[in-house]
Amino acid sequence: MKIINFHIIIFSLLCNTVLYTQCNTDDFLALKALYNSTNGDNWTTNSGWALVRDNATPPMNCDLGSMYGIAVNSNNRVESINLADNNLIGTLPIEIGDLAELRILHCQDSLDSNSNQLSGNIPASIDQLSLLESLNLFGNDLSGNMPSTIGNLTELTSLLLGKNNLTGSIPTSIGNCSKLRIFQAQINQLDGSIPSTIGNCDSLVSLILRSNNLSGSIPTTFSSFPNIKSLDLSSNNISGTIPIGISNLMTLITLQLNDNMLMGSLPIELNSLINLRTFWVQNNQLTGTLPSTYSSMTDLRSFAVSSNNLSGMLRPSYSSMTMLTQFWVQDNQFTGPIPTSYSSLTNMRQFYLHDNNIDGSIPSGLSNWSELVQFTAQNNDLTGDIPDIFGNMPNLTTVRLDSNALTGLIPQSLGDPDSLITLFLENNLLTGCYDIKLQKLCNTLSSISHIDPGNMLDATFSDFCSADDGLCPPPLTSTFCEVHNGLETQLNVRGNACIDGAISLSEFIQLKPLDAAPTNPERGTVYFDSSLNKLMVWDGITWQPCW
Repeated sequence: MKIINFHIIIFSLLCNTVLYTQCNTDDFLALKALYNSTNGDNWTTNSGWALVRDNATPPMNCDLGSMYGIAVNSNNRVESINLADNNLIGTLPIEIGDLAELRILHCQDSLDSNSNQLSGNIPASIDQLSLLESLNLFGNDLSGNMPSTIGNLTELTSLLLGKNNLTGSIPTSIGNCSKLRIFQAQINQLDGSIPSTIGNCDSLVSLILRSNNLSGSIPTTFSSFPNIKSLDLSSNNISGTIPIGISNLMTLITLQLNDNMLMGSLPIELNSLINLRTFWVQNNQLTGTLPSTYSSMTDLRSFAVSSNNLSGMLRPSYSSMTMLTQFWVQDNQFTGPIPTSYSSLTNMRQFYLHDNNIDGSIPSGLSNWSELVQFTAQNNDLTGDIPDIFGNMPNLTTVRLDSNALTGLIPQSLGDPDSLITLFLENNLLTGCYDIKLQKLCNTLSSISHIDPGNMLDATFSDFCSADDGLCPPPLTSTFCEVHNGLETQLNVRGNACIDGAISLSEFIQLKPLDAAPTNPERGTVYFDSSLNKLMVWDGITWQPCW
């Protein structure tokens, strides 16, 4: 009987231990260190954290899962810390490595508003978190190197270290993180070459390393990411050529290699990237021509090859890229005309063509671009009249056609978009008067001084705005004034009032010759017949020559 009672007592004690001591001591002390080192009293939300603040050791009825941002697993071990945007100011303590069953550590500033300001190094002890799956420290002020033993985190699927002040190279041990799906370390000061071992992370979906000081070439191992959707190495010092192996990344949606020192030509093999939506290689040292094969990228939204040394003609076959909204080819050595086939690019919003050697006329079919916002083609060799294509572009803000050889009148449709604030037409061969519809630009343009200089217009645009100088006369109307006192019937070309006395039409109007008479004319309709070389008037029954 005594033995049975003894077992009951021991069992009762064990039950009480489970009941009253529910948190692990290592977890408790690690969270206490985190609270103290990051100014926990001034966190945005610290409900429940008095548990670790006010106790040196775990008290009875300790429940770490009751603290804001903490989740525990079935073993009552801390498995998740989510203190994003919570005004953490200070350093990550080395005790963070004692959270042996931690899977998620999120202390990012996702609002980009200093809502967290962690500083100092990422503690090396973090490599002890062998179960860690997600580490997000984005947007803090962390400095120093990435832990060289980061590869110990073999369960890691998400590593977000962007927008800090990290220095040094990316550890080669990163290749041990074979389950890694997201690796983002953009906007730091990382240097050195990109380790080829990253190619071992064949589960990668997103690799973002832009805006660092990385150098060397793009590793050839980057051809082994079967699931990758986003690859961004822009704004570094990467040199060499674009690896042909990138064409194997069939799932790629975004490819950004811009603002580096890449050389060589654009690989024709990249036409296999049929899911690509963003292709940015601008601001490099690329040479050669635009591959015609890229016309297979029919899902492309943004195409940017500007500020390179590319030459040749714009590819008419790119008209197949009907989803394009951005076409940036400026600051190269392209020649030839704007392909008329581009009229099919009806989703176009930004068309940057400036600083090339493009010639020929502006296709009238671009009037289909009803979504257009910015059209820049300055510093080229464009000729012919500016087509009257802007009337169906309600979102148009910018038109730059300066420094070409364009002729004729300024099209009246430039006065239609309410949003137009930048219009540069200077240094062309424009002539003639200003249509009355252009008066709206006097109030909407940010500057009116970039229209008439270097042209041969009837007046400066400033004088047109201030005093109607150079205003085109009103268009010819079909109104007639019957004069019954013996005077000849006369055309009313000055509004609705009848004009007394003879009129010299050459002083007021110039009619465009027509090959055929207008259909369904009203009495008094006038046109100039190109075959007869006569001004014809409809008298209500038949067409009568005026002379």
